[in-house]
Amino acid sequence: MAYYAVYHTCARLLQKEVEEGKLQGRISHRGLIKELSDCKKATNPILRNASERYDGLFALRVKADYNLNICINAGHADDALEKAEAILGISLEQTSSALEKLHRVK
Repeated sequence: MAYYAVYHTCARLLQKEVEEGKLQGRISHRGLIKELSDCKKATNPILRNASERYDGLFALRVKADYNLNICINAGHADDALEKAEAILGISLEQTSSALEKLHRVK
């Protein structure tokens, strides 16, 4: 979830489309990496932070989604949250009420 928060935020800031079925201006996950490589001196702090840290967050997402023989643990989740927080400049720490809502949604 941390990865996708960053992916969608960066795509929107770059005015790229991520919605399935939209071909015009649509950007892939790897395409976003290429776009962000040009943002190292961006004035937008999210894009500048993402240009430095997105690769590590993307690697964690690939590990979680495709490497089914690897157990994703709390350390991986903490790492992803820390990277996303650094990129977005916010705290994603969940409150107990947010956790309660999350557990009620099925």
